[in-house]
Amino acid sequence: MLDSSSGWACTCMRRSFSATVLLRRRAQILAPVRTRREVRVFLPSTEAARHAWVPPETLDDVTDLSSRYGSRQRPRWFWPAIAAIGITLGIAFAAWVGFQKDPVTGRLWGYDVVSDTQVTVKLDVIRPDPIAVTCTVYSQAADHSIVGEKTVDIPPSNREKVRVPIEIETERRGVNGVLRTCVPAD
Repeated sequence: MLDSSSGWACTCMRRSFSATVLLRRRAQILAPVRTRREVRVFLPSTEAARHAWVPPETLDDVTDLSSRYGSRQRPRWFWPAIAAIGITLGIAFAAWVGFQKDPVTGRLWGYDVVSDTQVTVKLDVIRPDPIAVTCTVYSQAADHSIVGEKTVDIPPSNREKVRVPIEIETERRGVNGVLRTCVPAD
């Protein structure tokens, strides 16, 4: 068998699975070595690897890989440029989100467990413009399950910071009060 496309000259007397596997493994291990004047080709065989010298004139019809398969389609700087553009867009998006000012900010000022069925939560609502705000608070039990929740509409005010007490009715004893959201009212 002669495989001229890869430059290997292989001979095989019998074809069996084990001989084919042996030849493929040897072909992967033994690679042709090129020098300036001549090319050394290893011919794997079943008995031993033999050395043969191939003169350079026989390689005239062999082409290099770029002429056989085509050259690179994209220049070397293409993927680094795409990565730089992606990083720049990511940093710009992070800066835009980070420096964007929220129209309303709610902060939990404190809570008080009044009884087994009631928790009082105090919120600080900060809004630069006098707009109506909707805040949602809830209370949790000792096992972190939600035992009560309440949504409150806070009317517009001339003051920027307003403290609002909210009473939450609970189904069993709550141990804390938590602020879920404070958003401008629709």
